[in-house]
Amino acid sequence: MDKNPKYFEGVLQLRNPSDEIIDFIADEMEKKENVWIAKTEKQKNGIDLYLSSNKFLAYIGKRLKEKFSGELIKTSSLFTRNKLTSKEVMRGCTLFRYYDIKKGDILKIRGEPIEVISIGNDIFGKNLETNKKTHIKFEQLRK
Repeated sequence: MDKNPKYFEGVLQLRNPSDEIIDFIADEMEKKENVWIAKTEKQKNGIDLYLSSNKFLAYIGKRLKEKFSGELIKTSSLFTRNKLTSKEVMRGCTLFRYYDIKKGDILKIRGEPIEVISIGNDIFGKNLETNKKTHIKFEQLRK
């Protein structure tokens, strides 16, 4: 059964995406069957891709976080209920906000120089003035 080309299960929201990120997503989509972009919407600071598969949406979010430095936020909401099976049909939303930082970079946080030690769910760094280790949330970089 072929689905409508406008059908989508989830939205991949990319903020501050680089060309490398766009190419990476295109390459990953080519490897998967039955995954397509139903619609794209340009945003002020990025792009929203409406994808045909929630499974692929979760997969690509995980791969983006592994390969690029940035903030990953996943949510889902009830879209409808399947009339035949009575199962809930969820619509996923994955936000990936890219930050062009890497291990060894020096960031100015609250006026203090912080050297990036590692990047995960937040940024782990060392204050160069006090030599204390610190965690920096990605939302602090947005301010």
